[in-house]
Amino acid sequence: MKKALSIIWSLIVAFVFSALIHSIDSDVSSLGAAVSSQNILSVVLVSWIIALPMFLCMLLFQRHGLKGYIVTLVTISIVQGTILGFAGSTAQASNEIIVSVISMIVLSIFICGIGSLPNVYITFRTQNTV
Repeated sequence: MKKALSIIWSLIVAFVFSALIHSIDSDVSSLGAAVSSQNILSVVLVSWIIALPMFLCMLLFQRHGLKGYIVTLVTISIVQGTILGFAGSTAQASNEIIVSVISMIVLSIFICGIGSLPNVYITFRTQNTV
């Protein structure tokens, strides 16, 4: 039951982050409009793109422990943050683009960590009590 709730938590975090990304768009302009009927398909699709790396982090924690989890978390966040930083940035100068990319990498680590941390904690507790 706890594992199922932790997976649902990951999906909720991914959905909220996806809606937040969509609400920043000038065409959408609000969080309520991000989850409207016109944008919900895009929000759900992007949330799955965000949730899959969380699930990969959870899986690798079960297989390789904390070292595999951290390596996966950082690697996925670098890739995801770079893509989001370049795709979403309106910066003109190279130093502004670098700031956007680094900010998205840090935000990706934070979001992926928050989404996968309950499952990692439950798995850690289960492994230590048996």
